[in-house]
Amino acid sequence: MVAGVMLTTVPAQGAPAGRAYEMVSPPAKSNGGVVFGHRASDDGNALAFQMNAATGPGDGAFALTPYVSRRTPEGWVSNSAAPPIRAEHRGTSEVSAWAADFSDDFSEAIIQTNDPIDLADLEPVAGGDLGRGFDLYGFRPVERTARWISRPVPALAAEYGPGGASTAYAGRSRDGRHMFFTSARRLVPEAPLVGENLSIAYEAVDGQVRLAAVLPDGSPYGGWSLVPGTPFIASARGTQAISRDGSRIYWTTSADPVVDALYLREDGERTFVVSASQVSGEEGELRAGVFMGATRDGGTVYFNSPSSLTDDATGGGLYRWDRATEQLTFLHEGGGFDATAVLSERGDRLYFTTSSGADRDLYLWDESEDQLRHVAEIGQDTGLYADPRLRVSSDGRFAAFTSTHSLDPRHVRETVAVYRYDAGIDEVVCASCRPDGEPSRGPSELTASISRYAVLADARNVNPRNFAADGRLYFQTPDPLAPEDTNGALDVYEFDGDRPTLISSGRGDGSELVDNSDDGTSVFFTTADALVRRDTDGGYPDVYVARVGGGFPEGDAAAEGCQGDACQGPSSVAPVFPAAGSALAPDSDDRPPAAPRLRIVRPDARAVRRFAAVGELTLRLRATAGGAVTATANARIGRRQRVVARATSVVPAAGTVALRLRLSAAARRQLTARRVLRVRVSARITGAASDPSMLLTLRAGRR
Repeated sequence: MVAGVMLTTVPAQGAPAGRAYEMVSPPAKSNGGVVFGHRASDDGNALAFQMNAATGPGDGAFALTPYVSRRTPEGWVSNSAAPPIRAEHRGTSEVSAWAADFSDDFSEAIIQTNDPIDLADLEPVAGGDLGRGFDLYGFRPVERTARWISRPVPALAAEYGPGGASTAYAGRSRDGRHMFFTSARRLVPEAPLVGENLSIAYEAVDGQVRLAAVLPDGSPYGGWSLVPGTPFIASARGTQAISRDGSRIYWTTSADPVVDALYLREDGERTFVVSASQVSGEEGELRAGVFMGATRDGGTVYFNSPSSLTDDATGGGLYRWDRATEQLTFLHEGGGFDATAVLSERGDRLYFTTSSGADRDLYLWDESEDQLRHVAEIGQDTGLYADPRLRVSSDGRFAAFTSTHSLDPRHVRETVAVYRYDAGIDEVVCASCRPDGEPSRGPSELTASISRYAVLADARNVNPRNFAADGRLYFQTPDPLAPEDTNGALDVYEFDGDRPTLISSGRGDGSELVDNSDDGTSVFFTTADALVRRDTDGGYPDVYVARVGGGFPEGDAAAEGCQGDACQGPSSVAPVFPAAGSALAPDSDDRPPAAPRLRIVRPDARAVRRFAAVGELTLRLRATAGGAVTATANARIGRRQRVVARATSVVPAAGTVALRLRLSAAARRQLTARRVLRVRVSARITGAASDPSMLLTLRAGRR
């Protein structure tokens, strides 16, 4: 029982076809066990999560402690990803810590804590106030070493008072050399004196702190400066305001009495005003600019402004600024833009929402087509705390959003449904609507709850990617979208564009989404139900993964967990939990499986003519083993190769699978205009050494 709530276990349930369940979090827990998922590695072989079970039987389980679990040939192994802070040992409400981010390889956790881990941090803890006095530390779980990221220069250390203004993490470069954060403290001599209710944007490069909020004339900005997106976009995924290499960072003034301007800081040496007017006679005058997204190199940024910034602008609206030319381009007139905006990895598709009163609409700016599309009316605020409303696949072709406005007859208006938009064919489909035609009442969600049993997690740490690279979507819903879903509670589903597939068990007390790997072969979720034999903790929530081709042989019982302070281990040795169990994959044995092979069955001439005429092709593939199968069609559209059709499915075992390819609107237009379109169709199955392909020539006007 947790906080007065009875938790039950159910017998292990079978995983969906082609997948097996593996237990990711440790089976042994003491004095707690509320688990929140944080983020998965790109390949699905590591997961960061938090739980309040780090203390022994005699200690309070106050803190949500970060852990990293890694997959080994024998099972998943968990290490504590935080130093032994006093909150864990004393059960106090005065000291706390949580993981703000992890390095790409999960070797280091970025910890926000008000406990002085470094001996040079002499700041006393503010009694009973968890909103003050936080610093940033980097902690390496294996080496059990910590580094103080927000360290002031020695001459300013004395300015730290008891529980001074907090430091907030903003993001990092991919290699971790550049760390960005905001703080009201003077960490370097040139920093301005500001009040505790203000903040200054800083950067730590190889451990050396410097100002990021510097004006073009070289003077420090003395007001409130922020890295855009960090209050709204989880740091686990980073913010697009920081380039991949950390050399460029966009920052903005906030609550400025004159104007909230947008700036670019480059290489710690130069600052550019992005939202300056380029109207004739007004060149250089500051105007407000709201950051929406930047390319991964930081060279191009999209923002909106209520002002006309160029001579051809017809009012406020959407703008693009290029660092190479320092020129603004007016893209489209409009207002009421929300903070919700996501740019694709290539920087060619920008999704954003606008608001008019309580209602919202979703738009897409497609750079390749130089046009603005209205995607959907998504209705009022969903009422779900920390609901992201919007997720975008890495290539920008697919977007997922939640809507209270009914875009499908099966969706009951004013309830929350999950939809998927395919920009390739300009199509919106209800992912969470019931295939049997019954009304779907939701509320369906893209993220898990951040509150369980009176324990609250930071919303930025519960932030799944939702999309696989091929456009498959993962979400949670209480609606039974599959016959085996019988519990009437939340369960996790995969949607491939045609139909939903149950990922969690559909039994017991329900499940919530954690994250997925980039290729979708690993989908993580939390559940209080025992899905494998080694889950013997009496019904505490755990993290599981439904993994294609996964599973481990199980022993008769779970190994014993740690107790008391032994859970933290000695300072020089990482504490390790025994490997967690899993459900045995179908037909598995001790021999390594042969790499699967895939063959494309060439369609006959009639099927190819139909593909050209109506834009649909049923492609048959023959697989030698089970796995995730994807078929992709590419063609030259204009001056470049583009994906013009894609479909995916999971093959439970060796055999033939049929995928339906739908030609994109751009491809159909090209075929109509030029009468001929050559399409390269390739196929892939998880674990294969090579991908087969074939060339099809489509000719317009032939049936």
